[in-house]
Order: sequence, then C-alpha cells, then structure tokens
Amino acid sequence: MIFLNAARILVFSVAVLVLSLILDNYNVWDYSITDPLVNLAIGVTLASFLSYVSDERVQRSWKRLAVWLIPTMLVITYITPSDADNLLSGVTGREPVSIALSAIFFLVSLILIAYKSWKLRG
Repeated sequence: MIFLNAARILVFSVAVLVLSLILDNYNVWDYSITDPLVNLAIGVTLASFLSYVSDERVQRSWKRLAVWLIPTMLVITYITPSDADNLLSGVTGREPVSIALSAIFFLVSLILIAYKSWKLRG
C-alpha cells in the first residue's frame, strides 16, 4: 500500500467524480450506476482533500480507514437494488444509500482527521 498516499487518492477521486459527472450528463450509463458513483465520489473527494492538507501522520491514519471503507461503500451501494420497489419502498435504493454512505464516510473522516490533528498538537 506504499503506492497509495493522500495526493493519489485525491487525484483519483477527483478523476472519478469528473468522469462520472460527464457520463451522467451525457447519459452514457444508466442513472442507477452514475448517480450513486457521483454521490460517493463527492464524499471521498472532500475527505481526501482534508487529509491532503493535513500532517503526514494524519494522512496515514486516514488512508488506513479509506483503504477498507471505500471498497465496502462501493459494494454496499451496488448490491442495493437500483429501484425502490421492494419491502422498504422509498427508504432504499442506490441513490439514498450512496448519499448516506458518502455522508457517513465524510463525517467519520472529518472526526478522524480532527482527532489525530488535535492529538499530534497536544
């Protein structure tokens, strides 16, 4: 995992965000694929930017979180049915799940980065 650092994760997440926005805008893929990808990429991009501007030790801690949480979020999002015609109609679906996961990822990242930065200063 030495090849992963905050700068590369930031560049990759921005690239995924831009590509998914382009694909969504031109209707290249179905909205059930691109919309959740946009939602997840926004949270990852914001969190990776916060990590990028922080101390290297904070970046390492965030990277350990991101390495297992980002793939987990993708799997959870894409095993969720794309439509809301199921038992929990209106509650589930890829887009609401991806928004919730993106928000959770960003908040957990924000808490981790703030805690580690505070701990390293004091």
